Amino acid sequence: MMIVAIKWNHNGSVLALVGTLVVDGDIKESNVLQLYSPFGEHLRTLRIPGYMVSSCCWESTSLRITLAIDSFVYFANVRYDYPWCYFAGTIVYAFRNYEEAVTEITFWNIKKNEFYHTKYDSLLCMDAYKDHCVLAVRNNNNDESKPYTLIICNNINTTVDSKHINFEPIWITMNGTLVVVSSHTSFMTWQYAVPKSHSASITNIKRKKVKMFHVDDTPSGVDELTQESREFKSSSFQKETKDHITCITASDKYLLIGRESCALQKYSLPQVALVERKMLSSKPYKLALNSNSTRLAVIDSTGILTLVEISEDNVVKESTNSEASNSFQRRDVWTMKWASDDPELLAIMEKTRMYVIRGFNPEEPISTSAYIASFENLEIQAVMLDEIIQSPENPSLDYVITLETKSLRDTRQLLDKVSIGEAIKFINDNPHPRLSRLLAEASLQALDLSTSETAFVQCKDYYGIKLVKQLANINDILLKQAEVAVYFGDYAKAEQLYIEADRKDLAVILHQKLGNWFKVVELLKSSSSLLGISGLTMNLAWQGIGDHFLDNQQWDMAVEYYKKADNPEKLVECYIILKDYESLTSLAKSLPEHHPLLETISVFFVNSGMVEDESIDQKFSKATFSSSIEFDTGKLNEHMKCMNDTNRDRWLDNVKDVLTMVSKCINGERYTEAAQLVFATVYQEIKSDIQPNIIKQLATAGALLIEEYKEKNIGSTLLDAEEIVMDNFEIKPFKSRAEIIENSWLIVESLHFLILAQQQLYNGDFHLALWTSLTLRNYEDLLNTEQIYSIIALAAIANGLFNIASRAFMKLETIDSKKNYNQLALIIFSKYAPKDSTPLLVQCYSCLDDFPAWSLKCPKCKIKPEASIVTGQPLTNIKSLWCCRQCKRSATTIDMGPLNYCPLCKKEVILSF
Repeated sequence: MMIVAIKWNHNGSVLALVGTLVVDGDIKESNVLQLYSPFGEHLRTLRIPGYMVSSCCWESTSLRITLAIDSFVYFANVRYDYPWCYFAGTIVYAFRNYEEAVTEITFWNIKKNEFYHTKYDSLLCMDAYKDHCVLAVRNNNNDESKPYTLIICNNINTTVDSKHINFEPIWITMNGTLVVVSSHTSFMTWQYAVPKSHSASITNIKRKKVKMFHVDDTPSGVDELTQESREFKSSSFQKETKDHITCITASDKYLLIGRESCALQKYSLPQVALVERKMLSSKPYKLALNSNSTRLAVIDSTGILTLVEISEDNVVKESTNSEASNSFQRRDVWTMKWASDDPELLAIMEKTRMYVIRGFNPEEPISTSAYIASFENLEIQAVMLDEIIQSPENPSLDYVITLETKSLRDTRQLLDKVSIGEAIKFINDNPHPRLSRLLAEASLQALDLSTSETAFVQCKDYYGIKLVKQLANINDILLKQAEVAVYFGDYAKAEQLYIEADRKDLAVILHQKLGNWFKVVELLKSSSSLLGISGLTMNLAWQGIGDHFLDNQQWDMAVEYYKKADNPEKLVECYIILKDYESLTSLAKSLPEHHPLLETISVFFVNSGMVEDESIDQKFSKATFSSSIEFDTGKLNEHMKCMNDTNRDRWLDNVKDVLTMVSKCINGERYTEAAQLVFATVYQEIKSDIQPNIIKQLATAGALLIEEYKEKNIGSTLLDAEEIVMDNFEIKPFKSRAEIIENSWLIVESLHFLILAQQQLYNGDFHLALWTSLTLRNYEDLLNTEQIYSIIALAAIANGLFNIASRAFMKLETIDSKKNYNQLALIIFSKYAPKDSTPLLVQCYSCLDDFPAWSLKCPKCKIKPEASIVTGQPLTNIKSLWCCRQCKRSATTIDMGPLNYCPLCKKEVILSF
């Protein structure tokens, strides 16, 4: 090349060379602009017009180059290959932070406008597929054995798998099971793992994980037994070649590799067998396979796009279509994207215009300079990366645009302005499920049920077909229109149509389903014809309005409507929040004896130090333990009434004998022996069907005995008494007095969280119930394991966290194979994917890193977070903690604010920091 000008861009990432050169395939010299990386790698060649080029200059943002050619000034747009990808509604982009000498990567969820950031020493390349992306990073940690790492992330920047490699990755691509990464001379396939079901994990263990090949090799796909050792031992992997790799792409079926000699190599996946080599007309720069792996789009180094047919018989050939092979060619193409749901549709960018290619025919262009993120349902989501990289810390949603294809726009116009018949003809000529859906909805609004049903069948919409069947059974035209309005979400119109048809009852049912209880009350009060259904429905409406005010923390208003709904449970909840002692007392007097709410009210009064009402004390007697630990078996008998007669009698007979022995030990001040007896009884009964609150009372008594022992033996040796021998009890979980003294509150704590988790579940506090139930896994050696994971599964499903629910079911299936947990899991997870709607994370108070809630410990610093004894949530801020002086358990000072007693041991609260 004869060079006349050389210029760096503004940050030194691209070098521009201007001059004359004989381009491949030409006879005479042409004026060209060539772009190179700082490492001498050729990026792009651009032919420029005119007789003589004399100079060039970059724009300040380096997005354009000015060229002086003859007596004219030309402008060339520069489109950078930014490190970025798009998946699962998330844009991932990287930029260099020169001040800190790191690469910052941002995960931008454009649906929620949420950001997740991370930093690496250096990012080399990235790619994405469906729900995950892969990052190839360089490690500057002086570890020569692990210079590079491949990291699989989800859309919230959580690493789900990783792999260290010992060669520099230049290109990377991934499919549903494999990551393919290559240097200039070799490539590697890595079978990554993401969180799946237990059975899928077992299957993955049996498969090969890593295979490595030189680009000149001819793998047959049958050397499974010898490939595992090639990663670090094969010298052929590192050997040079004169024909370097220039680009790669992969689908679930094939891996395609382009080379400098214009060769295209096709490998079958997942066995990685070379099935064909083919020469292209020019050196490939970018490759992209369509959705069914039958056609390949190729952009060469000069920006020319061509299409290559990929046949099923393991043969790669130029397109046999005459138009494609002879005339189809697009120049100045800098990016492309196949539609994910139609193998005939391809979106490309030419200069500042976007074209959609259907087969081999381009549609009318759209003016834009955006990068193509996704192409689905005849809509293209594009990202203005140039603007984002200019200000990467605060991108705007205005930089994300959605463009429609011409066929989608034309179908809308035909349905709006012309007849449905013309639209049907156009859709038949341009078939696509999205167009069929538009036709189905338009014909549904026109009540053309026959056309609508056919269109719903074409787009495979079961619920639409079901709606059409229902409409066919309705004779009243107004009711049909109302049902259609409900389908399209126009509820105000639907209500008006129901009223016009004299069917206010259907309007009431509609708003009842929507949870619009204010409208339900309004409709019920406005019509005397609804008296037949107004009783129960009105009660539900009062209840719903009360829930509305409760959710908005308008407690006084909630009380008013809960009174109308006659809901004492919710009234107690509101009165406790409002600390309305008089109303609580009045409500308690109106409740029948042994009502479950009396216990809740009593506990609140005890915690508040205001037990003054004798009627409450008579209806609910709370067992308390003083330093003498006296048990009243008559009161315990009252608590046991919900148990069946056999279990209750057996347990009471057993506990009477134990309490007699405990009393003798207490009289002799042998507190540790008495505690041993109590804990042995507790452990023997803890996994039975005895109520946990009764077992907790016994366990608390044992812990208080240890506290009594400690108080009376301050300064003396705590293990000076003889071990007691009990023939009738297995002393678990503590095998010695030392363990009893050290962990006396452990069983109490486990039972406390078990009771708390179930209370939160029944009260509808599903989020707190999930945190508390996850804490119960720390006590699997004490509690009923099946009960623990059943609570976790229930709480996780209630929160929409089906990944956690799936893990709980896997545990339940291993605990008891006779129960139908497998069948239940199949029913649930065939309807809901085992994914969390919003991942549950815990922040470690030590290293401040977030880690999944399912992990019992922080994976970085190995610290296990402590749970609050009030809410069950992990304690992440150790600066605002309250700690009980007796049981040494903690909670936040905010949670302990309204309480006068420790929720676990009932010790009087003294705020200490």
